[in-house]
Amino acid sequence: MAFLDDFGKKLSTAADLAVDKAKDLAEIGKLKLDIAAEEKEINNLYILWKRKIRTVFMLQNAKILANGCNGLQNCRRKQNGKNCNVA
Repeated sequence: MAFLDDFGKKLSTAADLAVDKAKDLAEIGKLKLDIAAEEKEINNLYILWKRKIRTVFMLQNAKILANGCNGLQNCRRKQNGKNCNVA
């Protein structure tokens, strides 16, 4: 009987370890999914940030270009032989 009692205890301990391991694996899987979701959110925010930065630079360049075009138009309007410096 001692053999069966000892075997039962070992079997019970092994089952408890298997349950604990399954819980750990389930928690690890959940954490990996959470991390992947956060990484995706960070990536999406980074893409939005790049678009906003690009838009700001495009608007700034458009203003510079518009100022230059206005300067050229002013020079064309004068057309009286004076030198026009466009910056």
